[in-house]
Amino acid sequence: MTCRRRPQSIPSTLLGACVLVLASSGWTCNVPVFRYALEFWPAAPYEAIVYHRGSLSPEEREVVTWLDSASAAKNPYSNFDLRQVDLDALKTPGLAPLPANNVKMPRLALFYPSEFQIQQPFWSGDLIRDNARALADSPARREIAKRLLEGHSAVWVLIESGEVEKDTSAREQLEERLRALEQTLRLPTEVIGNSFDPQLDSPAISTSLPLDIRFSLLTVSQADAAESIFIQMLLHSESDLSEFNSQPIAFPVYGRGRALYALVGNGITSENVREACEFLVGPCSCQAKALNPGIDLLIAADWDGGLGDDFAAISQLQPLIALSSLVQVSAEVQLAPSESSADPAMAASPSKLSSRVGIGILAALAILIAAAGLLSLAIAKRGRGGQV
Repeated sequence: MTCRRRPQSIPSTLLGACVLVLASSGWTCNVPVFRYALEFWPAAPYEAIVYHRGSLSPEEREVVTWLDSASAAKNPYSNFDLRQVDLDALKTPGLAPLPANNVKMPRLALFYPSEFQIQQPFWSGDLIRDNARALADSPARREIAKRLLEGHSAVWVLIESGEVEKDTSAREQLEERLRALEQTLRLPTEVIGNSFDPQLDSPAISTSLPLDIRFSLLTVSQADAAESIFIQMLLHSESDLSEFNSQPIAFPVYGRGRALYALVGNGITSENVREACEFLVGPCSCQAKALNPGIDLLIAADWDGGLGDDFAAISQLQPLIALSSLVQVSAEVQLAPSESSADPAMAASPSKLSSRVGIGILAALAILIAAAGLLSLAIAKRGRGGQV
């Protein structure tokens, strides 16, 4: 029986590190995490790769053309990039993970955003229209975006196990707890109404959305073909999560489609749900998205447009803190590729990811990343913490 151990406090561990790094900025944020994330954390782009050998058939070219029209290159509301790899013409194999030799070609593969340093695809399949459509969009993802743009603090996505009793119990417990938390949780006291005043030390952001606490639940069946890639996206967001697909699994999704972490089976407890919700409605003490827990999802939505016509002008006044603003560019660091692969059809291949980081603060940055990594590991194990 899987259970979830009591997690570490997110604010005291990870956000404490953020405060140390960002204190020098002279600006603190009391806007709730869910609202700050919605307005100022754009979703990182996924990468879809079409592997093939030689020319594609007319039908396959149509699928590629459709994918290109749905990608970020053509659709400003999308967050996936598309590229093709002709294995017969590939001169530098180290630039991309390669399919295993016995895999049917052509093949469509989907990778997490590069910032998560997961070198292998979490899904791959035939280059057909149904797979292309399931990759780019799905009814559940459209519903998530709709609710978040309506002002929901988080949409809790419940992936059903397929066992009625387990799924009913998880759904009822989530619904009951979320309704109670809507009544008992409070927004940060420093948040003043729903107006923007640049003279305030900690202004609330001005949008047309109401600033209140609102949670909702969305169930997804593992048997739903239209949601197959979305489900794999969630189940591979933690290293061993897919091993527990016989249990109902819940993910709070907030911001612009960012999944916080998973609650698994008997770990969907009142305490764990409360701790996740408390983090989301608490003050965004760390404005750097990369130093907050969670993983961006592939969701096509007009986030800026959905926040109102005045949002673009107001967002120019809001101080944005990103990792790039914390370092001076001066030294090159090479990151090693991951050894794990979510998709057994893809073979490991060396790849290089280089960035420029200031030598003088490299040690401090490494400590912060290590702290975030330790917290992420603790979170990942909370749903599979042991046998009872």
